[in-house]
Amino acid sequence: MAVNRPPTVPLRKNPEFIVSQILMVAATIIGVYLAANEGFKKAIQFQLLDADRTAYRHMVALRNEMAFNAQTLSEFSKEYRESGATIHDQFLPGLRTFVWDSSSEHPSVFDMPDEVLGGATTIYDTLRAQMERGGRSPDRRRELLNAFDEESARIETEMLPAFKRTLSELTERLEEGGIRLE
Repeated sequence: MAVNRPPTVPLRKNPEFIVSQILMVAATIIGVYLAANEGFKKAIQFQLLDADRTAYRHMVALRNEMAFNAQTLSEFSKEYRESGATIHDQFLPGLRTFVWDSSSEHPSVFDMPDEVLGGATTIYDTLRAQMERGGRSPDRRRELLNAFDEESARIETEMLPAFKRTLSELTERLEEGGIRLE
């Protein structure tokens, strides 16, 4: 038994079919390109938001560490000024420096503005140098306590406001990107 098939039309006599197939292939290619491009943009946007969130958390930790150190230095200086006691090297205030010391390994350290990064570097270097010199003699004691007062005031008047400005900018960018911070 023979199968009845419809007559076939040669391709050259059916240009609509060829055009429709070419347009379908072109639409598929364009669609895949547009989807991949949009996905790439979203991936970049996510990476930037994730970097901002990491920088935010790092800066909050550094701000808290510096605020604690400012308070510690201020209290230490006040106590020793009032008592007039000699400052022995083993009784110098213990500063928290974990966040600062580990900042060199943190990917967001160079995302910090100059006023924050440079200010923190200067403050910590000054404090470490002063503490290494000790404070046993009366003149050295006065110099050390003055340095503690100056750096404590600098943290309060320069660094903490700089942190506040930078953190508010980061918070705004993150919230625009749909990330809420606790």
